[in-house]
Amino acid sequence: MTVKAIGAAVALLLGMGTVGLSAPASAESIGASPSGEVTMTVAPDSLGIPADNADVHLTVTVTNGTAASLDPGVVDVGVNRGRLTDPTVLTGWMTFAEDSITASTPITEVDTGAIAAGETRIVSIDVPQENLGFPEEGIYALGVELVTGDQATAEPQGDAVAEARTAISWKSASSVALHVAIAAPIVVPATGSGLIDSDTLAEYTARGGVLSEQLDAMIGRPVAIGIDPRIIASIRLLGTTAPESALQWLEQLRTAPNSTFPLSYADADLTAAIDAGSAGVLSPSSFDFAIDPERFTVASTTPTPEAEPQEPGVNQNSGPPLPTSADLTAWNYTLPGLAWPASGSLTTANLGTLTSSGYEQTIVASDNLTRTVTAGSSGVVATASGSTLAVADSRLSLLLQSVVNAATTAEWNAGMAELSATIALSSELQTDPSATVLATLGRSWPETGYRLEQTLLALSTLPWATAGSLPAALEAVSSGVVTSSTAAIVDAGPNDARNAIVSSLLASEAADVAFANVAEDPLAITAAQRLRLLSVLSNAWSDDPDGWSTATTEYLDASTELRGSVQISPSSDILLPADRGNIPVVVANALDQPVTVYITMRPSTIGLKVEETAVEVVIEPQSSRKASIPVKAVASGQMQLNVSITDRLGQPVGTPTRVELNVHAGWETGGTVIFGAFVVVIFGLGIVRTIRKRRKDTGTAE
Repeated sequence: MTVKAIGAAVALLLGMGTVGLSAPASAESIGASPSGEVTMTVAPDSLGIPADNADVHLTVTVTNGTAASLDPGVVDVGVNRGRLTDPTVLTGWMTFAEDSITASTPITEVDTGAIAAGETRIVSIDVPQENLGFPEEGIYALGVELVTGDQATAEPQGDAVAEARTAISWKSASSVALHVAIAAPIVVPATGSGLIDSDTLAEYTARGGVLSEQLDAMIGRPVAIGIDPRIIASIRLLGTTAPESALQWLEQLRTAPNSTFPLSYADADLTAAIDAGSAGVLSPSSFDFAIDPERFTVASTTPTPEAEPQEPGVNQNSGPPLPTSADLTAWNYTLPGLAWPASGSLTTANLGTLTSSGYEQTIVASDNLTRTVTAGSSGVVATASGSTLAVADSRLSLLLQSVVNAATTAEWNAGMAELSATIALSSELQTDPSATVLATLGRSWPETGYRLEQTLLALSTLPWATAGSLPAALEAVSSGVVTSSTAAIVDAGPNDARNAIVSSLLASEAADVAFANVAEDPLAITAAQRLRLLSVLSNAWSDDPDGWSTATTEYLDASTELRGSVQISPSSDILLPADRGNIPVVVANALDQPVTVYITMRPSTIGLKVEETAVEVVIEPQSSRKASIPVKAVASGQMQLNVSITDRLGQPVGTPTRVELNVHAGWETGGTVIFGAFVVVIFGLGIVRTIRKRRKDTGTAE
């Protein structure tokens, strides 16, 4: 059967194309055009393999983002009849690379008319199949240009006002179908909170909520789901008060047939802390502080007999037993040892740390390494520095992410055309019917326009693509069916600015840990702070640098405020009217638990001696307590005392203060002597007076 008899599989089913900007586009440029430019997209509208001799229909969308009207013009359609055989050439064409091929063979043109400022014009173009003139099956470049005014009639033709590019997949449906495996995260929008509250969970898990949208799109499809343990823990911590929609969502996730693997808590960047000096991967230390027994009781309206003694740790009230910290994040993962660092962040050094931290495999983008794929070796699994890698195709991943996040139908169609052509070209280069490629989705989610389900449905209908499985690709290597390819990590240069910020976060957490020694339950403080830190390090901030800057500042400010929650209260000047006395010191505790501190006083002169060097004080939650420190004065005058508090290990707590002391040493002793002398004199005068009176009385009697 001839190629024409088979037909042309045009770009992608359901209508697909690519975006073109008035300036050369980068690989990341699939998306809405900026204001002030004229932009175009082009999408073939075929829903499958067209019938013999059927026209190829193109939909061209022109947006005039300028403040001036565009003169009437024409859309020129051109092709390159050289068959594409190298994926890098296709990428260069689609991304407007300077050295890319051209589509200089004209095949048709259509008038546009004038386009007003701010207007979007849709132009439909029918191209007869014979005009394409492709000599054989394959992938071919097709481009459109908008030429207006005098340029539309000039010979030779002038510069285009805007252009767009796509690719036509002119090939048989009997080609090798490429297995496409996908890894995607289930995460929530970026937040600095260590736990997700009930109202937010109810919103996210309701119909149309972000978590429901994600799970509905992935469930039962060839997607390996990376699950943020924060979601599971937050729902389970609510116990009997959890929203019904959240409980149903969690059950739906539990019964999903998809393969699963754990993300780090809050999907925190696995390598950020390591690169900033952490000895290992950060993880939650405890959830005990957040376990509220009242959320695990069931109200009863009938009296119950006296309960017999139960084992320690068992909920004494009616209702489900209290969970442990381990219970809250426990999950039956398909791939429990799979790590997924942020794209481009893997280095030889931090890969070693991930491996030593217990991760058995690591997802890495293909542009983060170099590798040699030989016959009989896996296209997904590689080995570098003794570690097993699951290699995600960087270009395919970028295209998939752009399509899933497309803001408009035109952008989705445009992105899908390139995605389809890329997969088609990759399938042409394969001879192994089990060949698999891995693509990954992004780590943050758009507030609107999430098109994963639509995209996965379109991919499933491609004749040159079929569902792939990441666990199957890993198993094929471990069972010896294929070998892993050899790879070497290409270390990116250090991100000094980011590392400095993360270092400050780690230093702040370390200071919090030291401060927590004053508390009755230090873990209740440090565990909560760790969860907040992991949330601030979440990959969800990757598309919101301003938001991340705000989140880090808020974390550092909150950490500073925490360490200031136990302080010496300000004091006015103190009068010491005697050689000895007690100096009052008030310590305030703004925490929700008791603290124990030790008050230390150091006089600034030798005229005063502190008789107790460290006085222990226990302060109840949200209260203050006054302690009295005994001192002895050996001189009079104005003196200063430096007052500080420490924890049980002698580490300083809060901010030291200075007390002004007005000492009148010896006043009490001198006053006593004078008073005693005064009493003696008065008493003596009384005796003398009494004797004289008696003598006088005696003389009279005689």
